[in-house]
Amino acid sequence: MSGYPATVPPSPVSLCPVCGAANLGFATTPTGRPRALCPQCSCLERHRFLTLLLPAVVAQRPVSGVVLDVAPSRQVSPLIRAIRPEGYVSMDFDPDADGRLVDIRASLTDIPLADASVSLLVCYHVLEHVPDDLRAMREIARVLAPDGVALVQVPWRNAPTDEDPSASPQERLARFGQADHVRWYGVEFVPRLEESGLRAQELVPERFLDARVVALLGLMNGERVWLCTRADRPGTDLEALGRRIPEALLDVLVRVLEGSAAGTWANGVDGAERWRSEAERWRRRYEQLRGRWPVRVMIAVRRPFKAGQAR
Repeated sequence: MSGYPATVPPSPVSLCPVCGAANLGFATTPTGRPRALCPQCSCLERHRFLTLLLPAVVAQRPVSGVVLDVAPSRQVSPLIRAIRPEGYVSMDFDPDADGRLVDIRASLTDIPLADASVSLLVCYHVLEHVPDDLRAMREIARVLAPDGVALVQVPWRNAPTDEDPSASPQERLARFGQADHVRWYGVEFVPRLEESGLRAQELVPERFLDARVVALLGLMNGERVWLCTRADRPGTDLEALGRRIPEALLDVLVRVLEGSAAGTWANGVDGAERWRSEAERWRRRYEQLRGRWPVRVMIAVRRPFKAGQAR
């Protein structure tokens, strides 16, 4: 299922906010999903959206305690670690399965951290592996600090949840998409989070970003992330969060213009100097562009892309 609306065709170029690479489009995944895989760092749509969400969330809810990275990914964990390196903790139940190096080997159903000790928790594509997911959700609620926040994502579709932890690996593959999944979440997911003591707010890329930017970054319309806080605390101001996300993207654009894009498309001294000048121009205009989002940013992005292609 494509994530792009019919009125906005896929971008002929791609900009990866994870690694900063500018390429001629995202690649097809081994499972056949088109325009999903960054050819430079192999990140997927969910990693790219998380790269924009993290700095926006932290700008609203400054981290003052532990950052817990559950089942860390090599694409995003460096960004999570940079938020609070002295308080970063990575955790996985079976790190050997994916060759992960983690600080703690533990289950999400029994997190070995104190109550109310975690300021930020990132849990992407984990709960669908856990037979007792309600216990895992209660553990997330237990360890979250009063002002803590969890970013949670699971495979989701607009249908009843389909689950069976007792199913064989072959049946799981057919029903849930992977042999180690025990369910495919649906409309009961948010009620389960709420039953476990969490307040869940839904985030999708198209709520915060222009459709052309969604295509440029290879994001997927309708791909949900749940921003979870303790049920006894106020939720997050999503309008304010939405204003922070474009600012995070501006940071990405500056990094691209200063870094890997120059190496990709700028050949020779003249080309490198052109990219350095473009990056400096972005730095000068950075504060001016804050809050005046879609048109100027898209024009500024497309100009160096076209120039680079022409070289």
